[in-house]
Amino acid sequence: MDEESRRKRRIVLRWAAIVPAALVLWYATIALALALNALLLRLCPQTSLLGGYCTAEWSRPAERAIAVGCAGLAALLVVLGSAYVAPAYRQRVALLLCVLGVGLSATMLGQLGTVPEFVAVILGGLLGVWVARTLPPDAVV
Repeated sequence: MDEESRRKRRIVLRWAAIVPAALVLWYATIALALALNALLLRLCPQTSLLGGYCTAEWSRPAERAIAVGCAGLAALLVVLGSAYVAPAYRQRVALLLCVLGVGLSATMLGQLGTVPEFVAVILGGLLGVWVARTLPPDAVV
């Protein structure tokens, strides 16, 4: 197999890897949020535990902060990670993933009323698009 066909195959594989990379980063952020919530539960005083739920006054705001922070972090990582994996057109890939993420988040906003998470997704996605500008336009393959 000559070098040109290997290069083309690597380019195709990198385009195909964008969606799996985005999903891995999204699930990793969900795992982080679950781990942080488990840590909050461990930090809860025994007197505030009720049926496996923490009723301490600081617990609910901390859970909301984790949800909002991880929503923004997920948007940032998915946009930036996808742009990094793309072999070319990295800024366009970042913008496309940002638009898709905001669109998906808007459906959740309509169903669940998650306004702070929606704003975090917008900000995280836009930050990812902004940072993707610093990536080289074409990957070295």
